[in-house]
Amino acid sequence: MSKKLSFENTRRLLERKSQIHDKLEQLMFDGVCESIKEATSQVNKAVYEMAEKQGCSVWDICFTYFPEYSFVEPAFQIEGTKERIVRAEGIVKLVPFELEFEKGPGYWKDKYLRLKEKMQAVIDEKEEDNG
Repeated sequence: MSKKLSFENTRRLLERKSQIHDKLEQLMFDGVCESIKEATSQVNKAVYEMAEKQGCSVWDICFTYFPEYSFVEPAFQIEGTKERIVRAEGIVKLVPFELEFEKGPGYWKDKYLRLKEKMQAVIDEKEEDNG
C-alpha cells in the first residue's frame, strides 16, 4: 500500500532531494570525489553509521539531517620550487534540520481570516463606543 503526500510536502521533499544532488555534484567538481557515485557512497555510509549509532532507522536520519561537506587540509607534494596539491579530502557531516509540516497551503489563509475577524471585532467595538 502506498502513501500519498500532500502537494506541498512533495514539493519540499523534491526540493531537498535537488539540494542534496547539487551538493554531491559540487563535491565532485571541487575534486574531492572522482564521481557522484563516490560522493553518494560517502553520504550513504554516514547516514547508515549514524542510524546504527542512534538505534533508529535510516529514514529517521534522512528526514532529520542534511549532508554538509567540509574539507581536510590538503596534502601537498613539493616538486622543486612549486607546491602541488595531491588530494583534498572531504568530510561528510550530517546537520539536523526540521521539515515544516504545520504551515501547509491553508495555513496563511486561515491565519489571515482569523486576523480579519479580530480586526472586524475591534472595528465593530469602536463603532459601538462612538455610536
